Amino acid sequence: MSLPFDMPAGLTPEARRELERWDEERRGLVAEIKRIPLRILVWGPSPASPGPVAFKRVQIRDALVAEGFLAVFSEIWAGAAPGLSQKTNELTQALTAHLIIILIEGSPGALAEMHDFSSRQDVARKMLVMCPRRYSDGYSIKGAGAILSVAFGNLDLYEDGEIENCNVLTRALARAVALREAAAHRELRDILH
Repeated sequence: MSLPFDMPAGLTPEARRELERWDEERRGLVAEIKRIPLRILVWGPSPASPGPVAFKRVQIRDALVAEGFLAVFSEIWAGAAPGLSQKTNELTQALTAHLIIILIEGSPGALAEMHDFSSRQDVARKMLVMCPRRYSDGYSIKGAGAILSVAFGNLDLYEDGEIENCNVLTRALARAVALREAAAHRELRDILH
């Protein structure tokens, strides 16, 4: 077996084989971590809407799926809870998700979702709200956004142009990867101890 690093000098054949087994076990854990399919909601403008934010919402979902996450739009459950309000239907989705990425620019619905759920700790801690820095002086960011930023550190203000140049997508993906690793640490701790 070819290891991705130089072998320490002076290893016995037995130690070399043990190092190879160790590296194989370690690589197996890395692969296992990358297979953890966190449930991720991506809220924002309708994917059918014209404009860069709606397009970025689709790109974020697709990039997450490509990395092995279970990323969906809440629209897949639009008619799944007859007799319940849309707010309650989306609350059930939020409560059972691991991460909720919200693009509020150009999306009154996503802005309302941020307001509806920012004071619920069980949901707010799962949110990553992404909005333009130019919204900073508005009520939404000074109100619900302030709660999310101070209490949970999950308000991401981006500059004009960051939607188009993929910085927003990169940060959304980084948050999902970090949560996956945190979940893996919990699972590994339970398995190994």
